[in-house]
Amino acid sequence: MTDEDEETPWDHFDELSSRFRRVVIAIVASSMIVMSIPSDITNILRLDFGGYTLLVSKIIEVLQVNLLPEGVTLIAFNWLDSFYIYMAVSFAAGFLISLPYTAYQTYSFLAPAIYEQEKKRLITFVARSSRCSP
Repeated sequence: MTDEDEETPWDHFDELSSRFRRVVIAIVASSMIVMSIPSDITNILRLDFGGYTLLVSKIIEVLQVNLLPEGVTLIAFNWLDSFYIYMAVSFAAGFLISLPYTAYQTYSFLAPAIYEQEKKRLITFVARSSRCSP
C-alpha cells in the first residue's frame, strides 16, 4: 500500500461509525420484531386472536419456569419494572438474533488490516468454536 492509498484516522472513524450504526439498527430492528411477533403464528394464520401472547412473554415465562427455584415468584417493586424486564428480554433476544450480522460487520471493518494468514486462522477459529460439542 502506498502513502496515497492510506486513509486518515478520520476516514477509519467514519467507517467504524457507519458500521456501528448498521449494527445498532439491526439490533433495534430485531428487538422490535421479537417484541411484536406472536408466540403461536398458527393462530394468527387461522385468524384466531383468542389467547394471543407475544413471543417475549413466552420467553419470560420459560425463563421464569426453568431458572427460578420452586416456590419463587417474580415481584415488581416499581410500576415500570415489568416494562424494563420486557424491554431487556427483547433487547437480549434481538442482540442474539443480530449477532451474526454484528460479527460480519466487525470482521469487515478489521479485514483490510490483517494479513491473509491471520484471516485463515480467524476463519478456522470461528468454524471450530461454532461447532456444537456434546
